[in-house]
Order: sequence, then C-alpha cells, then structure tokens
Amino acid sequence: MDPIILAGTGNFPLATAIAKELALSLGKCPLTRSPDGELRVEVHKVRGRDVFLVQPTAPPPDTNLVELLFMADACGAQTQIT
Repeated sequence: MDPIILAGTGNFPLATAIAKELALSLGKCPLTRSPDGELRVEVHKVRGRDVFLVQPTAPPPDTNLVELLFMADACGAQTQIT
C-alpha cells in the first residue's frame, strides 16, 4: 500500500505541497474542537500503511504539539490488534 500523509492545522499548505510533490494522497484527518476547546481527531484508512504526519510545533507550541500527539495517538489506536 502507498504511504499516506496526514495534515494538522498548523501548516496545511505545506502538507498539500509535500503530497503533491511525492504524488501521494493527503489522507482524511478531521480535527474538531468543542466550544470548551477539547480536541477530537479522527483518522481514516491508515491501517497497514506508512503514515507521515505534517504538523509544526511552532507557535503556538502548546496547541500544535497537542494536536500532533493526538494525531499520532489516533493513528496508533487504529493499528492496534485486539
């Protein structure tokens, strides 16, 4: 299976450019925030694929880093064998 690139909200244009340059698909990874700021991340169809996460940790680092960690956790949760 081809690798997949997932983009956070920190630099979506960069992720799009990387995917285009490498002729790879940009995967679906909706990130939503509730009114109280709680983050929810979903990943689709990453099982068995190499996943590359594009998300800077530049300012605001707390928001961007947490988003990156949630994305990594969502990918890991989908690949665990139960």
